[in-house]
Amino acid sequence: MPFRYAGTPISAIGAPSSTVMFGEATMMSLTTFSGGVGSVRINNPIGYERIRPPFAWVPLTGTPEPRNFGNLYPRFNRGSGQLSERDQVIVGMADGSVKLRPIQSLRSAGTSAAEVDRLWNGTAN
Repeated sequence: MPFRYAGTPISAIGAPSSTVMFGEATMMSLTTFSGGVGSVRINNPIGYERIRPPFAWVPLTGTPEPRNFGNLYPRFNRGSGQLSERDQVIVGMADGSVKLRPIQSLRSAGTSAAEVDRLWNGTAN
């Protein structure tokens, strides 16, 4: 059976100019290639991976890597040194605009997915 997805009409999104639709991403945290050889780590900051909203970000336990920020990866606007939530990424919004935003600004305050993911679920003002 083919995959069928029913999208959300733009008129149903409360704040399209504040709703993340696309973002700079990388597959460099991906570690699940099979083929009898085991896992392979992609160390090159290329390729595109699905970005995840902040509530699904992997908690930071050591050196920051893209999966700690939902696979967002600042290719052109990185500070010096380690990947940081202060680094800026290019994001495309649901209204078609493009913005340069610090990774940390894409996470709203709160404890639930509805609160933390406001810039992703169309409820931000």
